[in-house]
Amino acid sequence: MEATQRQAAVLRPAGDLDVYSKVSLQEQLASVQDSGVTIVDLSAVTFIDSSGLTVLIEAYKRLLGAGGQLRLVVADGQQVQRILQITGLVRMFAIFPTLEAAQGDIT
Repeated sequence: MEATQRQAAVLRPAGDLDVYSKVSLQEQLASVQDSGVTIVDLSAVTFIDSSGLTVLIEAYKRLLGAGGQLRLVVADGQQVQRILQITGLVRMFAIFPTLEAAQGDIT
């Protein structure tokens, strides 16, 4: 986890984000400040299943309820992007093509 200007936490899971690996991301998300900006950079995630999506949805709801934000970094053409589109979650999450774009307005 890294800190940027306004206490944004940057999490970078890699590989599969599924039932076997979700606990690690859950623990990382639980450790971030609820009222800040949390960026989950999914650019190194090659696969995400429903349990991985559930972790992101739960974090989104928790952060939103506390006045925080959850931003996702998903590169164009990435399999994760397709899953988010199919499930309709592109309408829920703030999605950015690069980490720099996700950090853009944090001051």
